[in-house]
Amino acid sequence: MNNTIKMFDQLRSKLGFDVELLHDVHERVPPTQALVLAKAVEPFRLFFLEDALAPEDVSWFQIMRQQSTTPLAMGELFVNRHEWLPLVTNRWIDFIRRPGGKAWRLRVRRSFITWVSCLRCCSAPRNRPPIALIRSDSDLALVSVLVCMQRLKAVLAFL
Repeated sequence: MNNTIKMFDQLRSKLGFDVELLHDVHERVPPTQALVLAKAVEPFRLFFLEDALAPEDVSWFQIMRQQSTTPLAMGELFVNRHEWLPLVTNRWIDFIRRPGGKAWRLRVRRSFITWVSCLRCCSAPRNRPPIALIRSDSDLALVSVLVCMQRLKAVLAFL
């Protein structure tokens, strides 16, 4: 972990703050160390810290959000909506990778995108580069906005 912090220090000193940096932890550290890491990288203003916690440790996201300002990303490891819904609803994460695979129906995909868009959480499909988190679902962006504004209750029914 110390090497990661030193790396970000060197990168920021050479690149400045015009370049967006991110780090994928791959759930390799326990929750307490993930929290320490999230706090330690705050001065380097990461674009996001991805997969700092394993899906079974999602309750730690609330603690991380309360104690750190580092943007957090998670999602491609989730299996069902009950795992990611509290994270998005409570705004404990800033970016979410769209869970699911080819079996994801368009209706479910659209409701997911609409839900996270309403809460200003960026989403991206899995197996895409992190830059895809910016706005990968532009094909459904208009639908998301319209449904968000007019039919939020209908979105909840899809979930």
